[in-house]
Amino acid sequence: MKKNDVCQAAVIDIGSNLMRMTVAQQSGQTITELDTLEYPVELGHDTFTRGAVSSKTAQELVRGLQGFQVASAQLGVAPGNLRMIATTALREAENGAYVADRLALCAGLPVEVLEDGQEKAYIFAETLRRLQSVSAPGEALLLAYIGTGSVGLAVARDGVIRYVRNIRAGSLKLSQMLSEMESRPGRMYEVLEEYLSTLFWGLPEQIAHYAPHTLVVCGRDMAELAELAAPGARDSGRVEAQRLRGLYDRVKKLNPSEVQALLGISAERSEMLLPSLSIYLRLAGMTHARIVSFQGVTTADALLYEMLQPKAAKEWQRVFDEGIVATAKEAAKWLESDMNHVDYVEAQAVMLFNTLRKLHGFSRRERLLLQTAVAMHDCGRSLNTTLHAQTSSHLLQDAALMGLSQAEVRTAALLVRYHDGQRPTVADYDYALLTPGERVAVSKLTAILQLAEALDTGHQQKLCRVEAAREEEGIVLTAQARSNAALEKWAFARRADFFREVFGLSCKLKVRRGE
Repeated sequence: MKKNDVCQAAVIDIGSNLMRMTVAQQSGQTITELDTLEYPVELGHDTFTRGAVSSKTAQELVRGLQGFQVASAQLGVAPGNLRMIATTALREAENGAYVADRLALCAGLPVEVLEDGQEKAYIFAETLRRLQSVSAPGEALLLAYIGTGSVGLAVARDGVIRYVRNIRAGSLKLSQMLSEMESRPGRMYEVLEEYLSTLFWGLPEQIAHYAPHTLVVCGRDMAELAELAAPGARDSGRVEAQRLRGLYDRVKKLNPSEVQALLGISAERSEMLLPSLSIYLRLAGMTHARIVSFQGVTTADALLYEMLQPKAAKEWQRVFDEGIVATAKEAAKWLESDMNHVDYVEAQAVMLFNTLRKLHGFSRRERLLLQTAVAMHDCGRSLNTTLHAQTSSHLLQDAALMGLSQAEVRTAALLVRYHDGQRPTVADYDYALLTPGERVAVSKLTAILQLAEALDTGHQQKLCRVEAAREEEGIVLTAQARSNAALEKWAFARRADFFREVFGLSCKLKVRRGE
């Protein structure tokens, strides 16, 4: 696209209560939102109460989608610049795949059903991109996003996420769980507070470790809450925590119908108001923030930026990916991993990955998975010294690494499982589920990780100035030893056999005594 060209794009987001289409336009380097259309649905109600989408709701989704397609064409959006996504409610419905297939056939484009971590990664990445010019260097921010089915939290510093936590209870789920107590609203908020205390167990201490003093709420819902608490706050992007507390105290003993009448809001908003306020106030207390900032960022905003400015979005994604590795390392620290060993193995693994680029044919994404695996490859040692590789693999899968798909997490976990010399085998259930091509990819990355880890078998970083080169006989690594490296040479020789099997090349280590 030429500099002065104008291009439109649209994203249809199938949410729990609304189907929303956001249309944006790019002119030069500026992206402007042209219009936002909404169509109410009861998708979340169906999923969280019945477990499946009713035929009536499915028909409403089709009707809303057809209207959006007509509107997008009228706004000048080319078919190739339209994307359709869905999140929690459709993802968790038992018949969600059938409904998604029906919508895809109707629209002539696929429904991208985002995983929970993917949804929050998009939102947090776009929020950080917008804040990069205003946040102070070294300042820690607590980012929060309350979805209908879960709460996502992240601590970021200098544009990189350092810590993540996902809590499986969003505003709609909480309101549905507590609906049976609506006849006794005076007690409902007490039950809610006690239940949230169990969900947030251990969180205040973990957040305090990073000492964030700013709470940034993502998503569009906070703007409405801020306006209810302090008229005029919607446009400022800020609201005093004390004002939110005042609103909470006004409504905590009321049932949703009474809240709706008092505040003049929709029935859906009145049901979710109390859980949302309670969560935000709890988070504000963890940061001691007197002011709560909010960014009206949605998944659609992130996707529109990706569609309209792909080069810039790709560069920013690289910055955000640093947070995935940083988060994995923070988790490893909490689990008492030897971080000197982790950093050393990472450096050698990346060096080998880059040297072997023409042999493995992988992209930057596979390198990210390799680095993630390295970060947590030893985190289970303090819990189980005998089976630490398997324990570390399970811990990685439970670490809620935001920004990786479930398939990518499984791949990284397999690398961890095999890092200590065990060979991948179809006797392992997770490995057996992979396609032949995926098994080859896992085996190649495993071979690289095993060699890198062998170079520091004794966790003393004895070998320095490690370099790899392609020679006639295969791959040759040269290194300088600070002390006796017999253990590392023995481990390397053993693991070189698997490397030869996977890559068809020998791999030798030449060590010279140094300082």
